[in-house]
Amino acid sequence: MQHEFSMKDLGPLSYFLGVKLVKNSSGLFLSQHRYVNDILHRFGLDKSKPVLTPLQSKLDWHSSTSALLSDPSVYRQMVGSLQYLSFTRPDIQFVVNLASQFLHNPREVHMQAVKRIFRYIGGTADWGLQLTRNTSLSLKVYSDSDWAGCFATRRSTTGFCIFLGDNLISWSARKQPTVARSSTEAEYRALAVAVAEVTWLQYLLRDLHVPLCSPVMAKCDNVGAIHLAHNPVFHSRSKHVALDYHFVREKVNLGDLLVPHVSTSHQLADLFTKVLPSARFHELLTKLCVRSSPSA
Repeated sequence: MQHEFSMKDLGPLSYFLGVKLVKNSSGLFLSQHRYVNDILHRFGLDKSKPVLTPLQSKLDWHSSTSALLSDPSVYRQMVGSLQYLSFTRPDIQFVVNLASQFLHNPREVHMQAVKRIFRYIGGTADWGLQLTRNTSLSLKVYSDSDWAGCFATRRSTTGFCIFLGDNLISWSARKQPTVARSSTEAEYRALAVAVAEVTWLQYLLRDLHVPLCSPVMAKCDNVGAIHLAHNPVFHSRSKHVALDYHFVREKVNLGDLLVPHVSTSHQLADLFTKVLPSARFHELLTKLCVRSSPSA
């Protein structure tokens, strides 16, 4: 690259755009510890008492009795700072997406929820994402949805996470743009979004000359969605999801995609679609390679 561009070698990468990279015996650990401390101090929450989870289960986000914030700009700044933190913290992706849906008209209940997220990251400031070396070059996807989970709009939430070998490399939590009329439809749309993301990753890896050793494994816990991906007989009953149907079916027919069933207890994408009990939440964090900073 030095033959093409004016540049110099700054040595091994250790800190980039707020992300700290630490080599350890397992591989590479990514964290934003310094960034967490900065935003806690910026919003005056550095002395707050830590909590075990980023969101309480019975919070009513759509409450109309809660007062509107007199200065919504602070709320927007707080949510924006959390969005940047989610680059290495998939554990807050779902709740940050939820908080982002109320940026236009935030209320006191929303501010209290965001403050709880800050209390959570304050107690887990040294947490980050562990990438391991010597892992297989295969892509694996977990997709899930929370059918009609939004009580106000009855829209579902799409959640997915993508692994390259044992390493988590992509994740998302997003409200679906339309109302799904069945859990199968909601799950199939989530599967289609995940497959679109993994298709882009395949092109990227190909451009980087990284060979993939096997077809993509897209794991889903909805039997109806799996049948829809494999059986064309279901097409006549599902014309309203025709575009997603053809997209996923084409991948399956080409042999580029396998869609096996995964039990709900082993569905890692649960973390990106709903509020979970503390025990289940921390169980999934371990499987998603989110942990405290190990010794180098």
